[in-house]
Amino acid sequence: MRHAGRMLALAESGCPFRIDAGLATVGREDFDGAPPAGITAHPKVDPVTGEMVVFCYGLEPPYLT
Repeated sequence: MRHAGRMLALAESGCPFRIDAGLATVGREDFDGAPPAGITAHPKVDPVTGEMVVFCYGLEPPYLT
């Protein structure tokens, strides 16, 4: 997906990876901070603010972050 000038490759509960226009891997995306443990492969973007909303689920508490 494209968001905030970045192109991202996503997999369910996996770490996001930044890719370039030729689909080559640039590296793990940390969103300019601590890299998430994993995010959903189907994030949503708020049409008003442009904010991307993601979540991650696990088998142990907290089950949803």
